[in-house]
Amino acid sequence: MYGGRVTDDWDRRVMLTYLNEYMGDFIFDKNQEFFFSRQLFDFRIPVEAENIEQTNNYIATIPIITVP
Repeated sequence: MYGGRVTDDWDRRVMLTYLNEYMGDFIFDKNQEFFFSRQLFDFRIPVEAENIEQTNNYIATIPIITVP
Protein backbone atom coordinates (compact mmCIF):
# COMPACT_ATOMS: atom_id res chain seq x y z
CA MET A 1 0.00 0.00 0.00
CA TYR A 2 0.95 3.59 -0.47
CA GLY A 3 2.73 4.80 2.65
CA GLY A 4 3.61 8.40 1.90
CA ARG A 5 1.84 11.69 2.15
CA VAL A 6 -0.61 13.06 -0.38
CA THR A 7 1.16 16.20 -1.54
CA ASP A 8 0.12 16.67 -5.16
CA ASP A 9 -2.37 15.60 -7.83
CA TRP A 10 -0.39 12.46 -8.71
CA ASP A 11 -0.43 11.27 -5.09
CA ARG A 12 -4.15 11.94 -4.95
CA ARG A 13 -4.65 9.93 -8.13
CA VAL A 14 -2.75 6.98 -6.63
CA MET A 15 -4.77 7.14 -3.42
CA LEU A 16 -8.11 7.29 -5.25
CA THR A 17 -7.11 4.30 -7.36
CA TYR A 18 -6.24 2.28 -4.24
CA LEU A 19 -9.45 3.29 -2.50
CA ASN A 20 -11.62 2.46 -5.50
CA GLU A 21 -9.90 -0.88 -6.03
CA TYR A 22 -9.62 -2.10 -2.45
CA MET A 23 -12.32 -0.19 -0.56
CA GLY A 24 -15.06 0.26 -3.15
CA ASP A 25 -18.80 -0.16 -2.71
CA PHE A 26 -18.44 -3.90 -3.36
CA ILE A 27 -17.50 -4.48 0.29
CA PHE A 28 -21.10 -3.63 1.24
CA ASP A 29 -22.66 -6.08 -1.25
CA LYS A 30 -25.23 -8.31 0.48
CA ASN A 31 -25.13 -10.94 -2.28
CA GLN A 32 -21.35 -11.49 -2.28
CA GLU A 33 -19.91 -11.19 1.22
CA PHE A 34 -16.47 -9.58 1.40
CA PHE A 35 -13.96 -10.73 4.03
CA PHE A 36 -11.05 -8.50 5.01
CA SER A 37 -9.41 -11.59 6.49
CA ARG A 38 -10.35 -15.15 7.36
CA GLN A 39 -7.35 -15.85 9.61
CA LEU A 40 -8.85 -17.53 12.72
CA PHE A 41 -11.81 -15.12 12.53
CA ASP A 42 -13.98 -13.87 9.66
CA PHE A 43 -13.25 -10.13 9.60
CA ARG A 44 -16.10 -8.65 7.59
CA ILE A 45 -18.64 -5.85 7.49
CA PRO A 46 -21.86 -6.98 9.23
CA VAL A 47 -24.25 -6.12 6.38
CA GLU A 48 -27.09 -8.01 8.07
CA ALA A 49 -27.05 -5.65 11.05
CA GLU A 50 -30.20 -3.54 11.01
CA ASN A 51 -29.42 -1.25 13.93
CA ILE A 52 -26.55 0.00 16.07
CA GLU A 53 -27.15 -2.63 18.76
CA GLN A 54 -26.64 -5.50 16.30
CA THR A 55 -23.52 -3.79 14.97
CA ASN A 56 -22.16 -3.37 18.50
CA ASN A 57 -22.90 -7.04 19.24
CA TYR A 58 -20.87 -8.07 16.19
CA ILE A 59 -18.00 -5.78 17.20
CA ALA A 60 -17.99 -7.39 20.66
CA THR A 61 -17.30 -10.78 19.04
CA ILE A 62 -14.12 -9.59 17.29
CA PRO A 63 -11.04 -10.96 19.08
CA ILE A 64 -8.98 -8.39 20.96
CA ILE A 65 -5.66 -10.11 20.15
CA THR A 66 -4.99 -11.28 16.59
CA VAL A 67 -2.06 -12.95 14.88
CA PRO A 68 0.08 -10.93 12.46
